[in-house]
Amino acid sequence: MGFNFEQAKGLSNFFFDIAKGVALGAIGFSVIEPIEIKVVVGLLSISFVYICVRIALLLLEEAR
Repeated sequence: MGFNFEQAKGLSNFFFDIAKGVALGAIGFSVIEPIEIKVVVGLLSISFVYICVRIALLLLEEAR
């Protein structure tokens, strides 16, 4: 993609921060919602966190 190491590190930190925010938001949201919505929010947030972490790791791997 053409990133140097510092750019890739900054962008991967951005995706890690998004993943942390989604995980914490899903935990907070699941406290106040009924069980059906907890399941949906849990599955969606897990998949989104996985995608964000995977992108961040790919960026770091590519920059090396």
